[in-house]
Amino acid sequence: MAADICYNLGFVSLRLENVPQAEEFLMKATEYDIQHEQAIIEMARVYNMKGNYESAKEKLKSVLSMNQHNENAVLLLVKICIDHRDLKTAITELRLFRGTNPFNIKVLFQLIKLLRRAGKFDNIKELLTETETAMNDPVNNLKINSNNNSYSAISAGIHYVKGYIAWYMDNDANQAINELNLIRTDINWGRDALTLMIKIYLYWSPGFTFIDVLTRYQHKKRHLQLEVCQVLVKELKYFNNPGHNPTILTIGCLLLLASGNAAALDKAYKTLNAICKKHPKHMFAHLAFSYALNAKELPNKAIQFLNRFMTDKENKREIVFDGHENFETYQELLLSLCQIELNMIFKDQDDENLDVKESIQEVQKICLDILKKDASCSKAWELIAIATEKLGNTQSACKHFGTAWNLLNQKNVMIGYSLARMLLRLGKYMECIDIGHKVLDLDQDFEEIQVIIDHAVEKLRS
Repeated sequence: MAADICYNLGFVSLRLENVPQAEEFLMKATEYDIQHEQAIIEMARVYNMKGNYESAKEKLKSVLSMNQHNENAVLLLVKICIDHRDLKTAITELRLFRGTNPFNIKVLFQLIKLLRRAGKFDNIKELLTETETAMNDPVNNLKINSNNNSYSAISAGIHYVKGYIAWYMDNDANQAINELNLIRTDINWGRDALTLMIKIYLYWSPGFTFIDVLTRYQHKKRHLQLEVCQVLVKELKYFNNPGHNPTILTIGCLLLLASGNAAALDKAYKTLNAICKKHPKHMFAHLAFSYALNAKELPNKAIQFLNRFMTDKENKREIVFDGHENFETYQELLLSLCQIELNMIFKDQDDENLDVKESIQEVQKICLDILKKDASCSKAWELIAIATEKLGNTQSACKHFGTAWNLLNQKNVMIGYSLARMLLRLGKYMECIDIGHKVLDLDQDFEEIQVIIDHAVEKLRS
């Protein structure tokens, strides 16, 4: 009883950011009950906030030694490892936990995300197959029900994982939507499913930033995709605080931007500006506002705005930019910053300008740093290829476009087109024609690729 009271006081104190008081109460809780798992986990959180990472990890491992099923302990342990760029240990801890908890889908999903970042794609499909096979075993069905884990709840999680894999690894938007649509009302996975569905309809390719969506993505049924997005956003509100959630409002502004309407752009610009002022640490809103600035043909201001956000001392102190929760948003922020920089550089026709070359090399450096943290980032490879081509190295540009093309399962017409261009320039005409036809299979109306194919055929005949 006394341990629980102290724990509750410590928990509240920590959420109110009164770390010294939280530590005092949590220490008392563990004195009353040395095996109080929740108190030990919160103590680990305190140690982590104070910079004592090793002690934090030891606390969490002690919880897992007492209770090998404690999900909160392993997820916090993994978060700490990731925040300090120890991806290998994070993956190891998740694998160990799965050994005794094979049907914990949250842990499975975190493991899949980390394996994707590590470039271990074959392991991901193996994990999914193992889990589905085990679920279909009658003996395991009994174990699932006896542990108070309903088969339907685990099955819903599997659908989300399969949707995630179909989108990010197979670049198959339709298959991803089919999986996610089955669980969009699920109490546990509905919010995540709706959020990912909205992203898929907005972007349609995991290799796109929103800049690509506004400038490169064309589709005959685009207006229908945006209409579906609006319906999904309304459904997502049921899982959040309607009208007050900055993330929901930001998604709504992205829909306005995607419409291509001038009045909608102005509305999105004003709304996002207000959101950023009210929520100065909301990364997603700041990223979206930079898109609005760029759409209003103010790329310099977009760059300045993003740089100011990233270098702000308060943000640096309170937000782990490339940490666990914000990783994908921060990655897109960096990629968008690089993309805007490159677009501005290309408007400068003086390729011999030293400042231009230094700017291009800086973009390459940022992209390489992204790839150190996420080997699966096709957009980083594409931007490196674009920068390398600008510097006149066609051979390397071709190689990098090829990497991006393969990471997107050879299903992105713009990257396929760029790869075909490089192959044509290098005199690799058969390969050029092969890639060109794969692009045509994806989009029969892509006239530019037919021009590349015709040039390659002409060269072979001459």
